[in-house]
Amino acid sequence: MSNRSKQSNKGRQPQPAPKAYVGPPGMSKIIATVARWRADLQWILSAWWVWAIILFTFAMLYGVGVNAMYADQYFIAAGFIIGAFCLLAIRSLTEAKTVRQIVTILGLAVVFIAAHIVWIAYTHSQVTNQRRINTPSEVFYVRQYLTFATPYPNKSIVVPSFLYVYDSGNTKSIAPVGFGADVEVVYKGQMQTRIRSYTLDLDIYGVWTRIYALPMQDPGHLFVARTASLDRTSRVDLIDSFDHQAATTTLNPGGHIRGWMLFEWPPSLRKQLPRFSQMQITLENAEGETEKFVLGPLEAPRPGQSAF
Repeated sequence: MSNRSKQSNKGRQPQPAPKAYVGPPGMSKIIATVARWRADLQWILSAWWVWAIILFTFAMLYGVGVNAMYADQYFIAAGFIIGAFCLLAIRSLTEAKTVRQIVTILGLAVVFIAAHIVWIAYTHSQVTNQRRINTPSEVFYVRQYLTFATPYPNKSIVVPSFLYVYDSGNTKSIAPVGFGADVEVVYKGQMQTRIRSYTLDLDIYGVWTRIYALPMQDPGHLFVARTASLDRTSRVDLIDSFDHQAATTTLNPGGHIRGWMLFEWPPSLRKQLPRFSQMQITLENAEGETEKFVLGPLEAPRPGQSAF
């Protein structure tokens, strides 16, 4: 080695080794604490990730969801119910060993979630319709006065049979009047309108059943029969028919129509009068506004009572 190299090496000072970065004071304790918490959390999750805990949690989430649905909190109900089935599906997927098992679990989860969403939507629609029926009317006010009901054929010698005669091609046909209601409709809107249509359903054994309306724009189509053989009939001038007034009257704000609505029994209800307690009238005006009214119970006037 040359003298020059020896002199250059001899003049150099030894450099200290670089120190590891330890961060601010106390950082090592924080890292150690976080590591312990992470280990504890993993242990807790592994201990809770058992079927007993999962099923208990599923039942709690599902119960909260159902209670929220019946409390009209439909979005909250959907969230809890979907979360419950997702939890059950995830726990089941951890034990799936084949693709077929994974597809089966996911398929069942989708089916159950979809079925419950349909259930929630149906409940929401039912509650909304019931509230719409029970809420105060915005367009009409309806009051029911008297009603009558007769079977067909009517064998009573006390109660006459009413017959509706109408043109059917080149001949005339007869429809027996099975139900009649004296109804008053008061218009509560702000502009003129007309009643365009109505329907009537009866609460028969707890089921709303539609009966057939007989159009009475021409009052001369109504007859009364005194005998079952129809050999003694006479025309009835029903000048206060609801249909005739609705077809010829423009309702101003506060205006009203009162008249008889006549209906025919469906073939399955003609021979024996069904038992019913309420009727539901659906009205539609010229502007397309529709309202439903539940009236009842349907009772005959008490002895000595006059109804106006």
